[in-house]
Amino acid sequence: MNDSAQTFATQYTAALESYLDGEGEAALRRAYELGRRALEYESGVLVVAAAHHQALQAILLRKAGDDTGARMINAAADFFSECLSPFEMARRGFQESIASLRDLNEALHRQQRDLRLLLSPMPDLLLTIDEQNRLAAFFAPPGFPSILKAREVGIPLADVLPDEFNHTILPALPEVRQSQQVYRMECPLTIDGQTLYFELQLSPVSDSREVLLVIDDITERKAIQMALYQQAQEVAALNERQRLARDLHDAVSQSLFSASIIAESLPRLWEQNPNKVLPNLVQLHRLIRSAAAEMRILLWELRPSNLVNTTMDILLTHLVNAVQARTKMTIECTVERTPVLPEDVHIAFYRIAQESLNNIVKHSQATEASIHLTVEGEQARLRIRDNGRGFRLEGASSGLGLGTMRERAQIIGASLELVSEPGQGTEITVTWAPGREPATRSATSAS
Repeated sequence: MNDSAQTFATQYTAALESYLDGEGEAALRRAYELGRRALEYESGVLVVAAAHHQALQAILLRKAGDDTGARMINAAADFFSECLSPFEMARRGFQESIASLRDLNEALHRQQRDLRLLLSPMPDLLLTIDEQNRLAAFFAPPGFPSILKAREVGIPLADVLPDEFNHTILPALPEVRQSQQVYRMECPLTIDGQTLYFELQLSPVSDSREVLLVIDDITERKAIQMALYQQAQEVAALNERQRLARDLHDAVSQSLFSASIIAESLPRLWEQNPNKVLPNLVQLHRLIRSAAAEMRILLWELRPSNLVNTTMDILLTHLVNAVQARTKMTIECTVERTPVLPEDVHIAFYRIAQESLNNIVKHSQATEASIHLTVEGEQARLRIRDNGRGFRLEGASSGLGLGTMRERAQIIGASLELVSEPGQGTEITVTWAPGREPATRSATSAS
């Protein structure tokens, strides 16, 4: 033991003897004080334990054979425990401190999370514009693209913002103040050869003629939108090419193949049975006329402007002629008051009529069909019927193109009604009117 530890041991022995001699609480208080002093030692618990062992050994040697030895050992243990009590209190205090630090750390993390949530929706750049269209205040966070020409309160807004922004914002300021409405617009801006995109929002300030201008950097969002749009365009182009290829195979190729077979057989028929040549020539002419009609439609569709610029009565007539040229079906086509429809409605009506006729040819086994396009006021209605075998709606196959027709109707905000029963034919009715909400429904005829 060093001198300090030896001094502590001497004092511990004296205090323990006093306690064993009956001083009671006063001696226990000295034990507690010794324990607090031992906290200052390195390995203080070991210092106390060594002092206790030395003191107890000395006392027992002096009183060897005394029947009070067991009592003294128990009392010495109480004294030792009291001396160690500061260490226990210190341990508990340390654990409580650790728990408090843990709680503080969790609270700090929660505050940081809440702060991030609070700041995340904040716009990138804020400017307040006074009634004279001067900069009244602004907030530009670090890292925001350097788009401001000046950052001085009181100067005209035209000297603050890029010219590309001024062309859009300055004319809109009177409208915002008068209407008290929020205006939003997008504006591209080229900085150091790179095109960035910004969203500009003008908001009136309550009880004031000031206007709040919010400028958000939406370059990343715009890049994602353009990538998605490009993908959608590529998918649409691929679908259109596949549809044209399918139509070419289903109509033109089959007509030409059949015509080729008939043409090859004509010389042999002329030699063997001349009477059958004329009917085959009629059939050959019909097939060639059908292929020509189908090719004319496909060539039209390779130029989308052709579909838009051609009136509905001509489009429907060409569809009917193409079908009649390759089948023996009788098709009636009636267009009342050739309508002038919006471009998307015009194309949707044409596509639905085209898909319906294809379904009639492939699946219905019909001998008669009809197409009627009527206009009542601003409402346009396309009705397509056939006298074919029909089908149950609940068992209709997606291969019939019904889903595609419904989607086309929904996109333009038209209703689509489908009525069919086995043996009763099929009727499809598409109704469109301006401002109508998208809706589709199916019904089964009562007949």
